[in-house]
Amino acid sequence: MPIGTVLIWILLLVNGAWAQTRVLVTYDSVDHHTERVAKWIAEGVEQQPDVVLRLQRVQETSHLDLQWADVILVGSPVYNTGPSQAVGKFLAEWPFEGSPLKNRVGGAFVSCQGNNAGSENTLFTIIKTMLMYRMYIVGGEDWRSGFGVAYIQDGSNQQTLGFLEKQAKGLAKRACDLGKATSATRTRSDF
Repeated sequence: MPIGTVLIWILLLVNGAWAQTRVLVTYDSVDHHTERVAKWIAEGVEQQPDVVLRLQRVQETSHLDLQWADVILVGSPVYNTGPSQAVGKFLAEWPFEGSPLKNRVGGAFVSCQGNNAGSENTLFTIIKTMLMYRMYIVGGEDWRSGFGVAYIQDGSNQQTLGFLEKQAKGLAKRACDLGKATSATRTRSDF
């Protein structure tokens, strides 16, 4: 094979890898409710073209994972109207020097025990952290998930699980779309 053909193939492979949107879905889950939403989001991500997914708990997520990602979606159960201790610690330890997360796409999802039990406050806590790091923020597909996805464990979930799954996959799609649309605005790390 001529050297020119080899170089073209190498360039195509490198550019193809660069074109892929890297999505990190990271979460804490105690009773598997937040994990369920994370898996729905992951399924939604995998339905998008040209994406690479990392699905992992916040306890397993490092600064290198954050810097690898184009899109960072963070999920937490709600405790006392705020994120879990693990998610709070995770957010507090994000890298700040040099703005390594600038222009990445961020979104949030939560699970809580009932309506008016702190879901929006917890979504806002996660989103405010992302804004401090100069990230672009994305919500769900419609007004019912404008700030992110909230899994409310109020006893009626068996009737609404299909709706929640749709909202989670909608958040994934919007995050991937925005990640692709803003790819030229950020630097990436190959970790």
